[in-house]
Amino acid sequence: MRFKHYLIEKTFAIGKDVDFIYNNAFKKPLKMIKANKNMDTFKDGDEQLFNVIKSSSLPSKKSQKASKINPVNIKCGVFPKGSYYIPNIHTISLSLHPDAIKIISNSKKSLKKFDMPSWNKELLQRFKNEFSETAIKATIY
Repeated sequence: MRFKHYLIEKTFAIGKDVDFIYNNAFKKPLKMIKANKNMDTFKDGDEQLFNVIKSSSLPSKKSQKASKINPVNIKCGVFPKGSYYIPNIHTISLSLHPDAIKIISNSKKSLKKFDMPSWNKELLQRFKNEFSETAIKATIY
């Protein structure tokens, strides 16, 4: 059987936009989370909004062009349903992992001192990676 149709996929170079969103929405709260400071603001199951960024404020030319065609609000924070896009209300929600936030906030320990005796080292490292700059930027991408 021969296939005549191919899926062609392209990603855009949006590193400037990702850095902009990370620096303006996630950098400060992530520092607070890693130190386990003011974690009482993260109520179990509640939405926690860090910032709302208009697509028109993104620095790349491609994002500026896209924003003129389809402007969106980019909500950044912790959302019970995670990250998602709602086209009809022009909203992108970028979320830290809500269950990971719940675990770290309930622990009352900084991420450095965080430990779960019942977890193996690999699972513990995967959990801690949820709070890395790389993981957050991957969500933004």
